[in-house]
Amino acid sequence: MLDHKQQVDLKIGIFLYVVILPKGNEPTKG
Repeated sequence: MLDHKQQVDLKIGIFLYVVILPKGNEPTKG
């Protein structure tokens, strides 16, 4: 089992992956 810190790090990692990665794939506007 993961301890609490590992669970938090995992959630943050998934959050960053989901939020930031799609932005990097968007075509630049302008």
